[in-house]
Amino acid sequence: MILGNCDPQGSVDNVKGILSEMESSLLPTSGLVDNAVLEVLAVHPDPLLRQSTIQKMRREWAPMSPLARQNNVAALIREGQLEAGQGELAQLESDSIEIPLWLRTVLCHAMCQEKEFELLLHIFYDYHDRHIELPRPTWLYILHETLAAGHLPTTDWIWQKHVEPMYIMPDADCCIRTLTLAIREQHLQLADNALEVLESIAPEQAKHCRDTVESAYSATGKVRAKTPRSRSLGARDAPTKKVPESGSPGA
Repeated sequence: MILGNCDPQGSVDNVKGILSEMESSLLPTSGLVDNAVLEVLAVHPDPLLRQSTIQKMRREWAPMSPLARQNNVAALIREGQLEAGQGELAQLESDSIEIPLWLRTVLCHAMCQEKEFELLLHIFYDYHDRHIELPRPTWLYILHETLAAGHLPTTDWIWQKHVEPMYIMPDADCCIRTLTLAIREQHLQLADNALEVLESIAPEQAKHCRDTVESAYSATGKVRAKTPRSRSLGARDAPTKKVPESGSPGA
């Protein structure tokens, strides 16, 4: 009954009602029940219920399964406790517990929402060094969010590591916004890269941007390369809509 509240239509109030009925009926709440509560809280966060559940498990020496610990991290992140969530995530890795991709995705989405792009960029450095890859829709979502915030370092890094190698293909709007940001910040190489991608997916729109890029080069006294690198647009590079990553509790 408790786990039935893991879907978006479930609620913490339902869980509290079930726990209250169990208490009224003098039914013991085992570690399995506590773990189920944490699984619901990964979707529908409630700081007080999470804290009381974990305290109860500690008092009763009830073991927290790897899944319960993962759900606790997800709940912390959804509560907005990003620092605590990262700390618990690091502890899981220290204990050699596998971190599922959905949990990393939840963290990245939350950091985007909180505009923590500097911290996010350091996480990306770590992921890159350890060959940890996020799903393509997640990278596109993050790219759109960094552009909305005008955060050049993260935007540039995603272009270098994911757009240039053709792992993801942003749409025309994303290319134009990248180009605009790059010119404003005088990052002409990024502007050139954005124009190149735009020319491959929306040639007509690219015509209106080409003069802007060339003017930016002229203003700085630099010479733009006449022949951009060829870019073959295959099926795997088709523009992908920016969508939040699915596959996580409540995502």
